Amino acid sequence: MLYPSPAPYDDATRAALVDAFAALTLDAMALEASVYLAHRACRGPLTIALHPFLGAFAARLGEYTDALPEYVAMLGGQPTGTAEQVADGHRIGAFPADLSDGAALLQALHPMTRAFLLQCHGVAAVANEQGATDALDLVTRVIAGTQHYGWQIAAMLVPPSSPPSLSPSP
Repeated sequence: MLYPSPAPYDDATRAALVDAFAALTLDAMALEASVYLAHRACRGPLTIALHPFLGAFAARLGEYTDALPEYVAMLGGQPTGTAEQVADGHRIGAFPADLSDGAALLQALHPMTRAFLLQCHGVAAVANEQGATDALDLVTRVIAGTQHYGWQIAAMLVPPSSPPSLSPSP
């Protein structure tokens, strides 16, 4: 069921966007919770660097977990995001609850961040197919902000003694 909306889209377009953004909301909430847990649990020599980094990443994700369900509501949909809905519906993988080592936390967050970005690109494709420029703008902002932190996580996982090769593999 769709509620009345000021969005300039027909019901089928709104329904497609609501479904895509509601699912992305669950993914964003799962990633935010995982990053916040890593922020709080971090121990070891990387703590001084990772604690503020992970706090900033979690805060950025918090902006998205506010904007995404608000967009769903604006489209006339029912926002999602209860703990049960997130646990049952997110698509980005599980975060181990027993980690505290900074490097292990980054290794756990890297595939989750990548999976979230892949889901974002899928939503961008839906928005583009539907001709919904405002939806595309929102998900593009989410992608850009998340890629910034994802790139830093990936960079911290590269051992300093082994820079990647620029030559193609045989």
